[in-house]
Amino acid sequence: MGRLIIKDKIQELMVGYPTVSDKYNITGGILSGTSPVKFGDLVMFDSGYYKKVASASSVSKIAGFVLATNVKLAKGFAVNEVEVLPGEAFNLVLGGSLLAIKINHVGEGDLAIAPRGKVYVDLADGQLYDDADSGSYVELPGVELTGTYELQDEEIVAEILVK
Repeated sequence: MGRLIIKDKIQELMVGYPTVSDKYNITGGILSGTSPVKFGDLVMFDSGYYKKVASASSVSKIAGFVLATNVKLAKGFAVNEVEVLPGEAFNLVLGGSLLAIKINHVGEGDLAIAPRGKVYVDLADGQLYDDADSGSYVELPGVELTGTYELQDEEIVAEILVK
């Protein structure tokens, strides 16, 4: 179960940020296509570049997760939304990293955020899930849940290990 720092004031897990600050492996990339991505989103290969996951034909087209940066201007004054825009550079998470991501819960039952739990992806839009939902989502190889998660408003933020 997730923990909050200072009772309920500061969230411990931040989407797209590493959960252990000195234990991650990254490489650079440039976002192509027309759709921006948020920190923690999956990207897919696109002719030497990367783009937002959309209609991926197989899980082998998935390249990895977008790592959050400490300095990036928010879009718009009131919106306060931070995204990587097409044409911008970003850091892509490689193996051996612990990362916080947003995950969706399948069904009405208990959360399946258990240590060494599997992570599933919808190849149509790159959304991540805690269960296979009767086969409509595919397992994301090389990624597993650590069992640590937080409920942040209506969203589930979970820690994963990218192998």
